[in-house]
Amino acid sequence: MKSKISRRILVAICIAALVTAAAIVTTHAAAPAPAFTVNSASQLRPGDEVTINVSVNNNRGYCAGEFILGYDSDVLTPISVESGEAASEYFVSNKAYTGNEVYFAVIDEELMTDGGTLASVTFKVSENVVLYSGDLTLSVPTLVGNISVGYGLNNVKSTANGGKIYAAKQIFVPDAVNPSVNEELSIKAASGSYVLGASTYANLTHNAIAKNFTSLATKFTTANGTMLPANSLLTTGCKVIVTDTDNTSNTLTVSVKGDVDGNCSKDANDAFLVGMFESGLLTEDDIGTAYKDAADLNGDGKVDDTDFELAVNAPLK
Repeated sequence: MKSKISRRILVAICIAALVTAAAIVTTHAAAPAPAFTVNSASQLRPGDEVTINVSVNNNRGYCAGEFILGYDSDVLTPISVESGEAASEYFVSNKAYTGNEVYFAVIDEELMTDGGTLASVTFKVSENVVLYSGDLTLSVPTLVGNISVGYGLNNVKSTANGGKIYAAKQIFVPDAVNPSVNEELSIKAASGSYVLGASTYANLTHNAIAKNFTSLATKFTTANGTMLPANSLLTTGCKVIVTDTDNTSNTLTVSVKGDVDGNCSKDANDAFLVGMFESGLLTEDDIGTAYKDAADLNGDGKVDDTDFELAVNAPLK
């Protein structure tokens, strides 16, 4: 029954519930407008399931609201919609409101003033994804609060902020020393593009990477955009540009552990740059996520004295 309720019927229910509650609901002083947010998700693989939370904070209170979460139906399929701790007892939803929207609404006889998760929507990622970055949009077409004189509805102003979804297939390259062993390259979303992480540049040849994109066009460039010869190795800062059949291009920036300056060697200058990161004199904002990841030698998500010690003691090559 929940999934079949129409928007028009829901609004009628909202109004009826609010009018009935006239003696209960009181007017609150002006406060910051409630902010509704959608979290982002990255490191997703084809076939994965991911739960996206719609949350509220700065909540001065409201009695009823409608919410529409937009998504790319070519990539994501909604599986379920569940109410969160900040929702009311009266929660309705439609996980296929239109071809690319999830709809849910909350209604209560008293002001809802809690912060936290309002709803959790679980999606499945398409098995056909190669590289994808897309938006999750959120709109709040109806949000009503206190009942004013004459039982009119008091519209509540709010803000709504969407999120991002990043998904990519697994990418493998053969080990340069033992070709029967494959290394899976890590893929991390970064500012609308991707970082392609590897343990060594010795495995990163054109052919090894291009075999992961047999039906797509691939280009390989240096950090400054110069095309790379086919026999060259890729290292930190190099770009892999993958173009889909609909001419949509995605860029992967290479990151090789320990080769922070991207010169295809691990030397004293790399240890110096790791020290600059560790001390805070150099940041990810200064030169980019790929270089910061290259300085994170132990892969724990931060650059600290452990990484500096590893860089100083690494064999020069």
